[in-house]
Amino acid sequence: MNRRAIGSIRFLSTVIMVIAAVVSYETQRQLLLGWKVDQLSAVAIPITVDLLAIICTLGAHLDGVSPAGRRIAYRVLAIAGTASITANFTAGITWGSRIAHGWTVLAYLLAELVAAKVKADVAPTATVAATGSTLAVQPENLADPVAAVLALPSIAPVSPAPAGRPIWAPELVQARPLPPSRRAVRQIRVLSKEGSAS
Repeated sequence: MNRRAIGSIRFLSTVIMVIAAVVSYETQRQLLLGWKVDQLSAVAIPITVDLLAIICTLGAHLDGVSPAGRRIAYRVLAIAGTASITANFTAGITWGSRIAHGWTVLAYLLAELVAAKVKADVAPTATVAATGSTLAVQPENLADPVAAVLALPSIAPVSPAPAGRPIWAPELVQARPLPPSRRAVRQIRVLSKEGSAS
């Protein structure tokens, strides 16, 4: 359900983006022509604003993007949106036309803000659910209880001061599963035999 809702939000946000691009393009082109910009530049410059917004949108919603990269994408998107809103507002003849032309771009930025917030809130929930389903595997649910213990994740110790690093900056190493103790294995086997006997 969450994936469908997020997909619908992304689709509607894209529709708003297309509407904003179509509405603002001609407005910006007429503004540039009024500023005595040559015909080719007046046609090409508004396209760069729209393409920059599209690049930022795609980059921000890619899976695996670092938080820093996502923040940069949204900041550049805000800059491109602000430039587009300013151009649309400036090109308006009346206050009504200024608000109407600027609103489409503002609506797109707000839609992107909602999409980003919803995606950020849903992702931790999905991670917790997936982790919980993995840790919920109990020995009695598997044919081999010892294998169940070995399947449970554990955290490997971290070196306190690797060579070449100060004592206050330990190196983080990838967690590796640790084998269970012999006592734990014996207890699991005893419990398994008692369960089979009952």
